[in-house]
Amino acid sequence: MSEFTNEEKDLLKNCELLKNLSDSEFQDFLAISSRASYGKDEVLLTEGEICEYFFIIISGTIEVSKNDPKSYKPLLISKLNGGQTIGEMRIIQNKACILTATASEPTVVLRTSITKLHLPENTHCYRAILESTIKIVSDRLLYSNETVLNKTAERRRKQKQLILAIFGIITLGLFLGEIALALYYALNASDFCKRAHVFPSHESLIY
Repeated sequence: MSEFTNEEKDLLKNCELLKNLSDSEFQDFLAISSRASYGKDEVLLTEGEICEYFFIIISGTIEVSKNDPKSYKPLLISKLNGGQTIGEMRIIQNKACILTATASEPTVVLRTSITKLHLPENTHCYRAILESTIKIVSDRLLYSNETVLNKTAERRRKQKQLILAIFGIITLGLFLGEIALALYYALNASDFCKRAHVFPSHESLIY
């Protein structure tokens, strides 16, 4: 624990992943972890590859991205900061990473071995972290659902506004057309009367 400052220990103890650990479990967790520093643009996790570690950010910023299947260019998913976790889903089962994590500035993290966390002597620590992981994932799914619903509602609102705007423009166009026609005949009343006399009267029509 000597490699971490008191402020860093407090940040780690109070982060979502570790806040339910007892003092002894917290010490056990640090024993299977290490401090790691990454420079700007250094990659912590690579999409499609298996990694032995998951991370808790101590300082700095990590950009999480996923490759676009069409353009193969990385699409930014989110930015993570101090106290947030990266790759914790693989605690449950260490499969290939589904996202890429890259430091967007000099960053310090707590790097933890998934293999060591699964050892029998760390069972209590693993269970506590597993419960926290499930909660974190649930909260993220809830947030994602809310975001999708909000975007859908906003898109429908904009579509409705567009339809109303188009309808308003059409109505205004018709109204202005009627006014223009009325003004034309008002300003050319004599011409209108002359044209009206061209048409035969009802009495002169022969059936």
